Amino acid sequence: MTFFPKSPTAYHIRSYRKGDESGILEMFPRCFFVSRSMSHWRWKYRNNPYGRHMLCVATTEDGKIVAHYGGFPVPFRLSDEDDGRMVTALQVGDSMTHPDVRGVGRGHTSLIARTADAFLSAHAENRLAFSYGFNTGTINRFCIRYIGGSTVEPVRYWSGAVKVAAARSVSTTYNVKRVRRLGNEWDAFFHDVAPAYGSLVARARQYLNWRYMSCPDRCFLVFAAYCARKLVGWSVFRRRDDTMVWGDSLFHPDHVDAASSILAAAAGCRAFSGSTTVAAWFSRYPQFWSQQLPRLGFVQLPEPNRLVYIYKPYVEQSIGQYLGTSYYTMGDADLF
Repeated sequence: MTFFPKSPTAYHIRSYRKGDESGILEMFPRCFFVSRSMSHWRWKYRNNPYGRHMLCVATTEDGKIVAHYGGFPVPFRLSDEDDGRMVTALQVGDSMTHPDVRGVGRGHTSLIARTADAFLSAHAENRLAFSYGFNTGTINRFCIRYIGGSTVEPVRYWSGAVKVAAARSVSTTYNVKRVRRLGNEWDAFFHDVAPAYGSLVARARQYLNWRYMSCPDRCFLVFAAYCARKLVGWSVFRRRDDTMVWGDSLFHPDHVDAASSILAAAAGCRAFSGSTTVAAWFSRYPQFWSQQLPRLGFVQLPEPNRLVYIYKPYVEQSIGQYLGTSYYTMGDADLF
């Protein structure tokens, strides 16, 4: 049995060192009741094209890792109100404390608060535009009280029936394909449609390749819709139990009807055989998209885990004015 000191000063807070990943992964089953593979960790924290090894840990004197706070940078496009400027944001993920030391310290002296403070000082302040995440109530309160975060809104959750999606009339205007490689047209498409979506993670080819095509242990299905051989929309899906999760999407404002064709194609895929429900997160903005969802058979419901979209500004102190009308999906969280 491992002995853990009760004094907060008995623990050392530091940035990542080579080899820490083994100790970090050992904590996952204790904290989240699921395992995380080494290949997944490397994909997220080592192979991210926008920044590597952005994390801090708390350790005992003999080096055992007992707390972790990490994140990974993503490209973010501000709305045209700020000339569509590109900045780098930080998606926070995998904050955890070993169950046996959660009583060590209180408030700002707790191990997770100290680890988060070290992380933000080392990796975020004066470096990144802002950080964001999607948190449950307990973590949300922690972020607001001890990290200085602010709330954008409760996550907007949409649900529909697979049989309804599959039965939608499909326009012959669109040709839908399952995509396994992304070409230069995906960059051109993002730059074409981005102004209509306000502020959002820059869903161009490099980001999509890393986020979905290179993820080692999650099976994402990417579908694209073409009109007269031109890319006009795409969506990403994965299966979770009996749910077809619609995790990400982007459509040209003039071709939102292509969504029904993509949904029908996905629902008819063998990977989703037996699925009964389609679940998604889609923000209120842009309105041309959120207004399309009821027409596709979706209804807005409370998010099952009561998740909240939260952020903290760094270099971009006025980021809150952009996030209030930003576009987000489940793909903007590491839950998908």
